[in-house]
Amino acid sequence: MVIALSACKDDRVSKHEKRISELEAKVKRLQEKQQQDADAASAKEAQFKECVDQADIDYHAAVRGNGTKNGSSSYSVDLRVMQTIERQKESKLEECKLLYR
Repeated sequence: MVIALSACKDDRVSKHEKRISELEAKVKRLQEKQQQDADAASAKEAQFKECVDQADIDYHAAVRGNGTKNGSSSYSVDLRVMQTIERQKESKLEECKLLYR
């Protein structure tokens, strides 16, 4: 007596392997997107810091340029001029916030 055994084809395994492969590819794309977003946020934060630093540099340059030196590191500046310098700095800081936050 000869018994013929036919192999049982199970399509579920290949479907699961295909689904796993698709999910792995999707996870990889999401991780890459997340890394790009993190890099962009980091770059934007660096630009914001640079903008704020420049506002400080401009402020101190304006104080030195419009004031009279008193001692080693202080300056006397006319009140109206100082108010203008401070408004310019505040305006620059607001610009930094709008551009990079």
